[in-house]
Amino acid sequence: TIAHQYTSRIFLGMGTIRVYTFLTASPRVLAAIGLGVAAMTRLDVKTAILIQAASEGVVAVAAVWPLWPRHAARLVLPGMDSLRRSLSYGVRFYFGKLSSMSNVQMGTIILSVSAVPAAQVGLFGAASALLSRLWLVADSLQIALLPRVSCDPKGQTEKVAQCVRLCLICTGVAAFAVLVLAKPIICVVLSPKFLPVLDPFRILLPGVVVRVIPKILSAYFNGIDRPGVTSIAIGLAVGTNIALMVLLLPLWGLNGVAAAMSIAYCLEAAIMTFAFVRISKLGVGVLFVV
Repeated sequence: TIAHQYTSRIFLGMGTIRVYTFLTASPRVLAAIGLGVAAMTRLDVKTAILIQAASEGVVAVAAVWPLWPRHAARLVLPGMDSLRRSLSYGVRFYFGKLSSMSNVQMGTIILSVSAVPAAQVGLFGAASALLSRLWLVADSLQIALLPRVSCDPKGQTEKVAQCVRLCLICTGVAAFAVLVLAKPIICVVLSPKFLPVLDPFRILLPGVVVRVIPKILSAYFNGIDRPGVTSIAIGLAVGTNIALMVLLLPLWGLNGVAAAMSIAYCLEAAIMTFAFVRISKLGVGVLFVV
């Protein structure tokens, strides 16, 4: 899995998005085929994990072919300067990455260690996972922007701002449709048993839409060698999220947890917007005015 992650990211860094996309999607396709074949005979957890690992390993090995003959890649020992720069960037980047992952799951984590029934924890986790699909466009743009930002001394500021505007429009339209059709969506995609999370589902929507801003802007900060900005913003959002959840959960239950997450997402967006305006020297209107 680690080998697959590294080899695919090399192509992302070189800006060959098609190869990166192929390498990212291929293990899922191989794993789906393998799981389908195994399910016809005997499928257990260990077999499923083995199939997943094997599919990623096969693609990681296959990725060596375009790297070696086509790009003349060679294995070399890392120099101390490049190792130092990589570790410095990694420390600043991965704090934000881990914080971002935990921030999305924080509602489920807090609920799981509280006195809330296990069924409600599962309901809230499933609803949160369903809403996170609204970030599909933002995640895709973030991947496509990163190599372009890295290659430009000015960080493609106007292109980044344009992507923020367009992504807000796309996600806002999708979120409005979800808001109107929330009940049938939950019944069809999940099941009628998940209807108790309808109100938290709606409360989470504004925060989910606003969070596309830091998702796009993180590509800018990571690309100009300022991943620490992303880490600080997400770290503050996580702290706010935890504090509000502890405060609001006893008062409003699942609705309080959803409200805490929405507020934390808005804080993260506000901090990164302020940082972008300050570093890029562009007005705040360039992010929001079409």
